[in-house]
Amino acid sequence: MTEIESFATTLQHYSTAIRTISDPDELRNYAVDGMLPRFAIIPETVEQVSQAVALANQQGLTLITRGGGSRLNLG
Repeated sequence: MTEIESFATTLQHYSTAIRTISDPDELRNYAVDGMLPRFAIIPETVEQVSQAVALANQQGLTLITRGGGSRLNLG
């Protein structure tokens, strides 16, 4: 199981309400500076964000946040 698969499985265990995206076609909407993420989550509450950040930190994963989809680049 890859790091991302492990993260997704554990995250869904904590909260089944967090929407997860792993389909490459959908992930194109979340690209930053032309880099396609391997995984995206759509949390709905502050608690879900907190769980996701804590879990990513435990597993040594890098997070990039996305705002309202303004398509701004990191530079």
